[in-house]
Amino acid sequence: MTGLVIVWVVLFLALIVFVSPRPGMGGPLTFAYFLALSIIHVPGALSYIGGAMTDSGLEPTLVGFRMTLIGLAAFVAGAALSRGPQPLAVWRGRLSGDGIAVQQLGTRIIVLGAVAFVVIQPLLGSIATVASVVSTLSQLLVIGLWLRLYASVTLRNRRGIILTLAILPLLPLVTIASAGFVGYGISWVISVVALLFVLARGRTLILLATPVVLYLGLSFFVTYAGQRNEIREVVWSGRASIMERVDSVARMVTSFEPLDLADDVHARHLRNRLNQNLLVGVGVIRHQNDTVDLAYGATFQPWLLIPRVLWPGKPDIGGSGNIVTSFTGINFSAGTSVGAGQVLEFYYNFGIVGVVLGFFGLGYLLRLLDRRLMTGLVQGDLRLLLLNGMPGLALLQPGGSVIEIAAATIAALVAAHVVLAYDRHRRRGPASGERPRAARPHLPLRR
Repeated sequence: MTGLVIVWVVLFLALIVFVSPRPGMGGPLTFAYFLALSIIHVPGALSYIGGAMTDSGLEPTLVGFRMTLIGLAAFVAGAALSRGPQPLAVWRGRLSGDGIAVQQLGTRIIVLGAVAFVVIQPLLGSIATVASVVSTLSQLLVIGLWLRLYASVTLRNRRGIILTLAILPLLPLVTIASAGFVGYGISWVISVVALLFVLARGRTLILLATPVVLYLGLSFFVTYAGQRNEIREVVWSGRASIMERVDSVARMVTSFEPLDLADDVHARHLRNRLNQNLLVGVGVIRHQNDTVDLAYGATFQPWLLIPRVLWPGKPDIGGSGNIVTSFTGINFSAGTSVGAGQVLEFYYNFGIVGVVLGFFGLGYLLRLLDRRLMTGLVQGDLRLLLLNGMPGLALLQPGGSVIEIAAATIAALVAAHVVLAYDRHRRRGPASGERPRAARPHLPLRR
């Protein structure tokens, strides 16, 4: 297992060398996806280092982790071959006072994303089709943090960088207190940190700090996993006040447990929630033993993308537990949400060829979106930033099914157009007779 973890480290370094060798090259989506996929695969593999090597889950974990590494290698290759002009113009000249305006715009977008997450989503979350669009508006939190971080790094404003990074630990705490899930907040944090890595000149320092951050992050997770049921009982009751929710999260913070891989409880938490390798491995072994046939694209049913407002009786596409059960033969209790993940679904459909081609395509696509959204930042083009950044963020669901991700990406694209329409309306002002201008909305960055 140790050798496979070393291969993962080599792949991450290859991603840096071939995708973002210099500050300003590459983009946050590519790095964020690599890290997000790693989070649901690597900790489970790490839990077997130093003990429990006779565990019944060891063999399928090894098989699944090898398949994951094949996928990551194809992902790095796809990103590396997705070549095009890099938006490096920002490094040829420093921002002046416009950087403050960019930070202020970022703050306004953060507020809009927070309002969408805390107010609009609960109010409209039960309306068919509207709910999927509204839920993606919370991605504006990440867009706003990107803007603040971009301006701070470009202006070499350390105070602004520190202030923006100080917000990040609050994101998973907010998603836990509001919905009982930590995954959304962690995904947002990864996306923001990925942009910092792409822009920062002091990468050596960031890389040296990475093991410490990962250790603290996994320690936070095992602490959360130990209290998850109690927290969700409070959050999901529907009767808990804001203070009761905050108190349930505060108890988790005050009872923080440092990660100990020799602790059976901690290892079990990692294997239960962060070891997607197990499901992949079980399915691969079943296929190799001729117990289950490949699906050849049957898991993706494009008619399920029809909006629910047009098809009220449309089956629920969330969870993807049926895909996992069909491939692995494992039955899950009613109400249990199990994500298929791209490694499992790509293999289930077309075997190892599906894994290679699927991840190669993802790497190519995400880097293409990265170039465009980074160009939006550099050129001050809000339209380019939103129309590539929001769908790109929707693609960062390595534990979801392809149909779920496709639906979320379409919803994010619609939400981006809604935000741009609001921006056009706001900039036109109250003049009723004024016709809409054809010019695209721009950030206050371009000189």
